[in-house]
Amino acid sequence: DEEDEEEEEEEGAEEEGEEEEGEGEAEEQQEAKAEEVAEAEEESEEAKAERKRLKEERMRKEILCEIYVTERDYVADLDLTVQIFVMPLRLRGAIDEQGLYRIFSNLEVLIGCNKEFLRGLQNVFPEGESSITADARIGEVFTQMADYFKMYKVYCSNQDTSLTEVDTQVKKSSKFKECLDTCHGDPRLNGLFLQSFLIKPIQRVCKYPLLLREILRHTPPDHPDFAPLTLAMAKIKEVVDNINEGQRTFEGLQRIIELQNCIDGLPLQLVAPGRQMTREGDLTYHRSASSKGDKVHVFVLTDLIVLTTVKGTRKYDHKLSVSLDACRLIVLADSDKIRNAFEIQQAKLKHRCIISCRDAQEAQQWVKDLKFSVKEFQRKKLREMAEEKKKAAEREAADRERLDRIAADAAQKEAQRQADIEELRARIRAGDQSEGLAEQLAEREAAGTLERSASSPLRKRHSTSLLTLLTPKKKRRSKDDNRREGREGREGREGRDERQRSGEGRGRACKDEARQVVLVDPAPQTQELGIELGERSGDCGGRVGGVAAHAEVTAAAGHTRGRGGEGERGAGAR
Repeated sequence: DEEDEEEEEEEGAEEEGEEEEGEGEAEEQQEAKAEEVAEAEEESEEAKAERKRLKEERMRKEILCEIYVTERDYVADLDLTVQIFVMPLRLRGAIDEQGLYRIFSNLEVLIGCNKEFLRGLQNVFPEGESSITADARIGEVFTQMADYFKMYKVYCSNQDTSLTEVDTQVKKSSKFKECLDTCHGDPRLNGLFLQSFLIKPIQRVCKYPLLLREILRHTPPDHPDFAPLTLAMAKIKEVVDNINEGQRTFEGLQRIIELQNCIDGLPLQLVAPGRQMTREGDLTYHRSASSKGDKVHVFVLTDLIVLTTVKGTRKYDHKLSVSLDACRLIVLADSDKIRNAFEIQQAKLKHRCIISCRDAQEAQQWVKDLKFSVKEFQRKKLREMAEEKKKAAEREAADRERLDRIAADAAQKEAQRQADIEELRARIRAGDQSEGLAEQLAEREAAGTLERSASSPLRKRHSTSLLTLLTPKKKRRSKDDNRREGREGREGREGRDERQRSGEGRGRACKDEARQVVLVDPAPQTQELGIELGERSGDCGGRVGGVAAHAEVTAAAGHTRGRGGEGERGAGAR
């Protein structure tokens, strides 16, 4: 029994060892499987990233190819438009140049712009589509051409006029219609008509932001073309927004022009910069709370309300105009005679302006729209005032800078003049006997008759324009004024002759010490004006006011020396 028990224990121990060994092997197998799974997952993440990168590159290449191919085809379509339509219509005299421009606007200018853009793309893809790769950079090409695309604003604004002109010419000119039918028979058009080609430039310029947005989606941030594309996207979007705004402005202007032609008896010009029509409708106008209302058609503009009476299809007679400047809207309570009404108050109105509507909802909407127009008008005026104030401050700063620059230049010239004088004096003291040395010193000293102080009252007086001295104020003249002026003129001529003789004598006596005229203003143009003023004053016998400063003229320049108006050419005439 003991032996059997021992055998059983041994067998049990062996079984337990085998079980432990099996469990160890299983754990090792599980760990190996886990490692294999982790490695497979890592490999799958890398594979996913690689597949994503390849997909992005493929998409980027496809968009680059689309940009290049569509631009090439677009330029070809523009060339076809000129070759098949513009040139034949012009050469056959089917329409004059003004009519051609109304139809095609600046299309021929746009061709040059887009051909230049296509050349930029061809420089990036020298071998065409086959040379397009995902690493290509086109951001700078768009950025360089963005400003040129602004020329599309003129073309897009003319779109409605263009299509209308084609229809008009087809109806009224058989020659134009015949020529256009001949053009449509060209097989290169593939069955398309002129209108289809006229709209292509608008479609193209609006497509650029979409293409750039797509290519940015598939361009990683670390790509060298990412920053240029971002800048190009911003510039192209600004251009397109500007074009759309210009088109809306032009369409609004066309509506204002049509409105002006439809209204008879207008006391003012409706066409004005920035003026747009915001609303129109049929209402009832009352001059007082008890008056019978008149049916009117109301036009609401950005700064004006125009009331008219209808006299035909799109024909009106002017009744009343109310400016939105300092305009107020008052909602009125319903009465026995007037319901659903509001009043427009403005200081310049001679009578009350009460407007009634068909129902309360319509009145509420009109009041809401008019209040919005009034607030927008007031905001616009405030913006304009702020901009004008800013411009005035900028002009003032520029004037100060200019005056400071003039003062600095004058100080520099004065310093140089003083240095020259000291050098000449040093040479004279050293015994230099060079010919003309004393004359040079005298000229340098004469040129230095500048103001001694920057705050001199004389300089402050002459800092204003001297033109005011030459331009006397106009006033009503009487016979006594004419007689007095004639008498003063005779006395002035006698005094001029006497001063001329005295001035010539004194000029000869002071030839060696004659000096150049320098006014108390550093600006050279002011000096010349002062000399001219003095000459006119001397010629008029001192009747016209001049500069009350000492002035001396160089004898070498052929002038006489004048002091206080002495001499015909004296620049210091009183």
